[in-house]
Amino acid sequence: MAYKIIIRRELLVNLPSLDEGEFGYSTDTQELFIGSSNGNISLAKKSDIPNETGSNISVSEDNGFIIVDGEELQVYNDQAILEALDLKANIEDLPATFVTINDDSISDNEAWSASKLTTEFDSKATTSHTHSLSNLTDVDATDRTNGNALQYDSEQQMFVSKSLPQGNGNGATSLNGLTDVDVSTIPPSQGHVLSYEDGIWKPIKSEGIPTDGVTSDDILLSIQGEWKVSPSRGTFAIELSRWGIETGFPEKPYVEEDYYKAKGNVDGINDALMHAFEAGYSEVILPKGDYSICYPYEILPQDYQTLNLGGSTLKVMYDSDSRSPFDTSSNGTHRFGGNTISFRNVRNAHLKNGRIIGCKYERSFIHSEERWVEWTYGVLLTGGSSYCSVSNCYVAGYMGDCVSFSSTGSVRTGTSGQGNHQVVGYVDNSEGNVIEDEEANSVVSALITIPRENGENISPILSLSGQGYSRTTNILSKRFDVYYYSNGDYLGRLTNNKVHAPVTVPPLATHFRMVYIGETNASKNMQIFINYGGVHHNLVEYNEIVDGHRGGITPGGSYNVIQYNELRDNGSSNGWMHGGVPTFPDSTRYGINQEDSYGDNTIIRGNHIYGSFHGMLIGVYSAFIENNVINNCGWGIRVYGMEYGHISGNYIQTGNPITSSGTSLLGAIQVIGNYCNGNIVLGNASYECIVQGNHVIGGGLQVANGMCEGNYVILKNGQSGTLEGDNIKRNKFIGMGEEHSSLMIYGAGPEVLEGNEFHNVKIDIFKYSGHLTVKNCTLNRCIVTTSSRSDMEVFTLNIKGCDIFDTQLIARGGVNSDAGLRTRMNISNSTLSISDGYENSYFVMAGTNIAQAVEINIENCVLQTDKHDLETISYSSNLNINSLSLSIKDTTIEYTGEGMLETQFNSREGTIHTGILADVIYKNVIIGGLVGDKYSFHNPDNSVSKNVSLELVDTIYKATVIHDLQTLNPFISIKKDTGELVTPSIFILDNKTVEIISNDDMEINVFIKRV
Repeated sequence: MAYKIIIRRELLVNLPSLDEGEFGYSTDTQELFIGSSNGNISLAKKSDIPNETGSNISVSEDNGFIIVDGEELQVYNDQAILEALDLKANIEDLPATFVTINDDSISDNEAWSASKLTTEFDSKATTSHTHSLSNLTDVDATDRTNGNALQYDSEQQMFVSKSLPQGNGNGATSLNGLTDVDVSTIPPSQGHVLSYEDGIWKPIKSEGIPTDGVTSDDILLSIQGEWKVSPSRGTFAIELSRWGIETGFPEKPYVEEDYYKAKGNVDGINDALMHAFEAGYSEVILPKGDYSICYPYEILPQDYQTLNLGGSTLKVMYDSDSRSPFDTSSNGTHRFGGNTISFRNVRNAHLKNGRIIGCKYERSFIHSEERWVEWTYGVLLTGGSSYCSVSNCYVAGYMGDCVSFSSTGSVRTGTSGQGNHQVVGYVDNSEGNVIEDEEANSVVSALITIPRENGENISPILSLSGQGYSRTTNILSKRFDVYYYSNGDYLGRLTNNKVHAPVTVPPLATHFRMVYIGETNASKNMQIFINYGGVHHNLVEYNEIVDGHRGGITPGGSYNVIQYNELRDNGSSNGWMHGGVPTFPDSTRYGINQEDSYGDNTIIRGNHIYGSFHGMLIGVYSAFIENNVINNCGWGIRVYGMEYGHISGNYIQTGNPITSSGTSLLGAIQVIGNYCNGNIVLGNASYECIVQGNHVIGGGLQVANGMCEGNYVILKNGQSGTLEGDNIKRNKFIGMGEEHSSLMIYGAGPEVLEGNEFHNVKIDIFKYSGHLTVKNCTLNRCIVTTSSRSDMEVFTLNIKGCDIFDTQLIARGGVNSDAGLRTRMNISNSTLSISDGYENSYFVMAGTNIAQAVEINIENCVLQTDKHDLETISYSSNLNINSLSLSIKDTTIEYTGEGMLETQFNSREGTIHTGILADVIYKNVIIGGLVGDKYSFHNPDNSVSKNVSLELVDTIYKATVIHDLQTLNPFISIKKDTGELVTPSIFILDNKTVEIISNDDMEINVFIKRV
């Protein structure tokens, strides 16, 4: 059988110390080494041995050297030989009387006689002597059967030659005895190797195994009988000793050696990552353990590489009261900071499966300003990193954020002298020339050079971002055109690009200009950063983000996804839970916040956030916030500076679940299908909002601009909410509990409530002027009340087309002030019903002691009740005379109980200023107390009732009546003062005047109605 011997092979830098007699081959320098007790020895190449032909070789005076063509060449090292000889006896070590031992001519010294020397030497072994096992007293090797092995026999207390035991698995002496090896299906033959398949090792032919260019880092695969080098080298396991990495956390007080060990861990991990990257490994795994790290040194994942922490814990060693040897600043020791893992200008790099602990728990906070520190971060994605991810990690205890993004590209520049070298004008589309034109509605920038690296553009894309707090730039329209050039030659243009959106850079382009759309000031500073590359399409998922001092995660850049993370106690006020750590002093504390690193199209979904001051603070061009759970926070989701926000399917148990601040953009926000505990407040009119299909518990709907439709609002046990907005339609408001819950409508509240249902709620209207229309609504067991006040402004409440059951309608007009109208309540085309079991005994109520302060008009309605003891149609809570004017027109008043209902017009007759009952249909109802001039039984809007005395003119009696009803076809009824109907002659003079002529002298009442 022939065997192939393959020796160890590595890059020279990775070649380890070889065992004595072990060969090793350097694949990059093509050198051969052999191991020795003194380290690796390089063996000479054939090319290093001089060719005898033509060479001049001579003896050197230096031992171990020869002279070849005039140069000393070492052929051996005699140092080891000399050191060994020094251990041997020399002739000088013998007694002075001893002369020679080659013959008998020696001294007379008996102690060293020849015979004595002979005797001594005879007892010594010769230099060529040998030993065998039979010479050893604790070995019995008499049984020399083939295959025997020495096994210790405890009874004989020696090693004895015996045959090995047979068996399966452990103790087997052949492959056939191993349970995971099959050598029976395919009997092994010359050249076979074992291949692992379906849990069993089987013999296969080894022909075709590649050797050229194959290194120890390569993985060989047998694919359909053909051996191939795997295109990916799979997982690279970091050898701690090889890379100088040590486990364990030091204890305070730290010494300098602790810091250098922590730095060595970071350096070792980075060296291993770089080696794995260069060797083509797709994954690097750190053995599970505890590893100390320190600022300012960062772990740096490489392109197309996964760093698998393997369940390890990385912990920052930090002492805010003692200066680190790596802190070279003169700042307070507590200000020293840094990052732990940074993705810097990498693509497709990934981090997973580890615990990363920051410096927060190591700080003393004895410095009063230490609570303001916010510049330490656990994981940072920056410098144009894209398509990267952080997953399945526990990141906790950093002063800034546990995970943070920066929107900075791989290269960020400004424009050359912003506000300088710009002109009002445009760029010619065909030639690319700048045309100055003071009438143009655009400004052209200076020519901008595209950064290049290794002869190519630094990035295939660019984008514009704002400087400082001008995150969307100072360009009014946020739109711009780009014109590209190649060393002066015009290439073409890309038009109507948006700030923060990627713009393609042509490979041949070397320069470009921008045209700012809608600008007319050439000296204006547009406050622009140009990002080449950008932080985009990154993913943070399935992580536990805990106890960030200011916050948990700060997304940045565009098209990034934050999903399925648990964010706990970030930006919390509960420092007592961690040994009294003080709270970050600013209110901008959060679970998730994208603000400074402005971007576009951020997706935040499926996260659980609790224990933070703010759940989310989101200020980006656009964001999609979906299916998150937020509880035990001061605020839920707060958006601002947006062009578009979509907030849907979130479960929010906070006091302020969804709120907004202003935007300089034409903003739009959709709030759809969320469950919220508290008010939804989108109170900034710069957003056009759609609030739809939400469940709101214990709050209201405040939408300054937009539509609230199809929401379900529940108020429990006296809770209150606020209604605000111009378009609140088809919502349902339900109060639960014996006590009415309150919906409050303020001056900025709606002008129309349409198609809504209100059940067991009190609607408190705090408007002091203007009007509110409640249209096509249902009010069931509610209280609707206007506000009391002393000013002379008039507020009108219009109730139209509503179904009203067991509900108090209260018009308040104020107290203790000058006479005059304050509140008008108009009820039309509605049904008002009172049940027999309802506790109140009236349909409408006036609450005022100011004369003529309240006016209630009921028209084209149905007032219906089966309450047999209904006391009155209207109720006055105060005794002041003439405080209420009540009119009921074209209305049916019906009693549906048994018998007749006798009731009153008002509970306090003296409070009526005027009372009108016009065109009323009474069904089983008698209304008493309608006596006096204050009561009228016609509708003054379409009829006139006048008492007229006829005057004698010649021989007849006549009277002219001016009615001003603008009709030529009025209905006219005339009665004597006795109530008898009479029929004198009537003449229509014009659309506002009639003349009555009679032969009799009489006092009459003329009733005229417009038909």
